[in-house]
Amino acid sequence: MTQKKPQSADELIEILAGPGNAIARSKAASKLGRLGARRAAPALIAALEDPHPLVRMLAAQSLGLLGVKRAVAPLARARANGIDRPYDVTFREAIARCKRGR
Repeated sequence: MTQKKPQSADELIEILAGPGNAIARSKAASKLGRLGARRAAPALIAALEDPHPLVRMLAAQSLGLLGVKRAVAPLARARANGIDRPYDVTFREAIARCKRGR
């Protein structure tokens, strides 16, 4: 039996915020940005503190795609902690896009 792929923003937000595996959370973070789901901003901001670096990077990327101005400070904090140095360009671009509002 195969699981249904979540399609709604609400389902994706639930996966992102849940205890599921990092791949599922990463996919949810990425898809929320591509869907333009601005209501996912709080969950994406929270995901900047996810234990898995791919989830954090894709959450940053999605926040940038959404142009969420209130995400600038959390993105800057996440970038400054230095943990995600390999994804520094993604964080910088996300911050710039959020400052512009897209």
